[in-house]
Amino acid sequence: RDVIVESALVDLYAKCGCVDFAYRIFVQMQVRNLITWNSMICGFAQNGRGGEAFRMFNDMVKEGIEPDYISFIGVLFACSHTGLVDQGREYFVSMTEKYGIKAGIEHYNCMVDLLGRAGLIEEAENLIQETCFRDNSSLWAALLGACTTSTNSAVAERIAKKMIELEPDYHLSYVLLANVYKTVGRWSDALKIRRVMQDRGVKKMPGKSWVETKGSLGSSFDMGYSGEAGKNTFPATSNLAMLRAEEYA
Repeated sequence: RDVIVESALVDLYAKCGCVDFAYRIFVQMQVRNLITWNSMICGFAQNGRGGEAFRMFNDMVKEGIEPDYISFIGVLFACSHTGLVDQGREYFVSMTEKYGIKAGIEHYNCMVDLLGRAGLIEEAENLIQETCFRDNSSLWAALLGACTTSTNSAVAERIAKKMIELEPDYHLSYVLLANVYKTVGRWSDALKIRRVMQDRGVKKMPGKSWVETKGSLGSSFDMGYSGEAGKNTFPATSNLAMLRAEEYA
């Protein structure tokens, strides 16, 4: 049996979301390498099965295989999507102190996302400021998403302004900042931000939905910034009854 082929199959199934198939191959393997373990750890983590990702990580360490850069991306991602802040902090510290692995942008992204989801916006901001990746827009973008539910308008304003500085064409930064101003009653400032968007040619991208009708895939745009519907819209709601009768909906 070829460990390279088996590892490739485990990785393939895990990346496709078929983690049960991947695990079936994994348990039948006579020899497992670090790549195989990482495929299962990341596969479970990315498919919302954080507990199994942690179990795989612990089993790997018990078998004497040291985790690497990728292993910690997997468990930190799992922590982020299960809300385990303390466990995430422990993994992040042990990665550098116990295993001597220098944290990369992926690890910081996971930690910022984890802290942001938990409402620890200022801790996440401090973490970014302390790293050599402090001017990497992906970290601030991860934190920006968490600010949509933050009650601290001053922090949200600061982060949105930082994102505008780093990515002046990123429309969500302007939208969030305008919304922050509206929330605290600073309507004139909100209007100024909208004008800045227009002056810089920054447009809010409309939402887009995909609908399958009898095997054909089509798209429908939500209302855009201007309030006008997109061109590729589906029939209005008045026609839904007809579509349902014809088994379209």
